[in-house]
Amino acid sequence: MSNTFKKTRIALLSGLTLSATLLAPLATAEVSGAVSVTNDYRFRGVSQTAGDPALQANIDWSHESGFFVGAWGSNVDFDEPGYNGPDVEIDLYAGYYGEINDNTSYDITLYRYNYPGDSELDYLEVSAGVDFNGFRAAYWYTNDYGGSDLDLHYTVLNYSWEFTDDWSLDL
Repeated sequence: MSNTFKKTRIALLSGLTLSATLLAPLATAEVSGAVSVTNDYRFRGVSQTAGDPALQANIDWSHESGFFVGAWGSNVDFDEPGYNGPDVEIDLYAGYYGEINDNTSYDITLYRYNYPGDSELDYLEVSAGVDFNGFRAAYWYTNDYGGSDLDLHYTVLNYSWEFTDDWSLDL
């Protein structure tokens, strides 16, 4: 065997070993996804499809450490006279989820809303939330809503009570 071949083989084996070592923690990750159809895509109470149906899909990757990333997409129609806007919204997000105890958890997420065909609408948003005994409080903020340089603050407080298996009351 030539000396160059031995060095190449050692480098290749070292690279494979390093790759396996670095990728092993990814084996504890989970990938999930969904496809859905809805009669009207509404975002914070405002129709994004002019009252028409929407086809939506997502894919998520989550690690047991609490780190997650994902992508979500839907058709859109802003139905404004004389406006030939985007037909699709693609959202990318990454965040962290943690548990304080059996009854309390938290999450923080960074979103990137993308509108291919009209990048002036694209914007970033950050959210933070806390869940405690069926209650959820969450807050979202952006300083560039829809590419308009407008600050937007959005807050929710929800409650979910599962009174029997597969049945809950959500407020």
